[in-house]
Amino acid sequence: MISAANRFEYGFIGAGNMVSAIVQGMSAAGVEGESLAITDHSGKRAPVLAKAVDATYLPDTAELIRRSKTVILGMKPHQQNQLLRTYREEIAQSQPLVISIAAGRSIAQLEAQLPEGTAVVRVMPNVAAQVGLSTTALCGGTHTSAEQIRTATALCEAIGSAQVVAEELFPVFTALAGCSPAWFAATVDALAQAGVAEGLTKTAALTAAASAMEGTGKLIQAALAGGNTAADIVDQVCSPRGTTVAGLLAAEDAGLRRVWHSAVRAAVARDAHLSAN
Repeated sequence: MISAANRFEYGFIGAGNMVSAIVQGMSAAGVEGESLAITDHSGKRAPVLAKAVDATYLPDTAELIRRSKTVILGMKPHQQNQLLRTYREEIAQSQPLVISIAAGRSIAQLEAQLPEGTAVVRVMPNVAAQVGLSTTALCGGTHTSAEQIRTATALCEAIGSAQVVAEELFPVFTALAGCSPAWFAATVDALAQAGVAEGLTKTAALTAAASAMEGTGKLIQAALAGGNTAADIVDQVCSPRGTTVAGLLAAEDAGLRRVWHSAVRAAVARDAHLSAN
């Protein structure tokens, strides 16, 4: 039996983009590197990530599970099956809180593969964890206590904001908060290309579009806090016969809202496919 003094608060299995964002976000938020352990299958990315935040790299996944109070499954959904089969005994012995950040992996699927009584939390962060601005959803399993939900929430709040969400709403939350950073980045790039076509440099255009998107996000948050909506911001900026409303109507004619509805539906459908397989 490993003593509490020799256990890490958090053990990460996997060192891909999302785990890297979470670990770097935790480090920036002041979480001590000595409380973190990291491993990955290839042994390539985990050592680099661990060194960057003064965490411990453990090449042995079984040791990481045995020595971690909370184990974060950071691999892709299809890789979880083999890992949970391989290390079922270690999980049964150490009884960590298990947190999954994989899209399309339900609580029921996780609990079916884990030893009876294992506490599970499903978490869906986004890549903005790297700058402390993730919007994260979480939900607990059958054997998860209120204290363990608080532990998972504290982890999520170290990298941004967190909210408990009913699991049936995870697919749409994943689309709106998990997938949208890539969509927003693509939108900024498209706006910048349009700016270049009209004479700006790419750097100037990207800076203008990204700054405007950041500021608009804060305006919408302030509007929501005051009981208003994003539509109120639109009305505020669209003066009669002005440039904004002209551009907005052109975007609407080109299918602006249809594009976003299609993107969300496609992401939700993909999540359902991952869950089924």
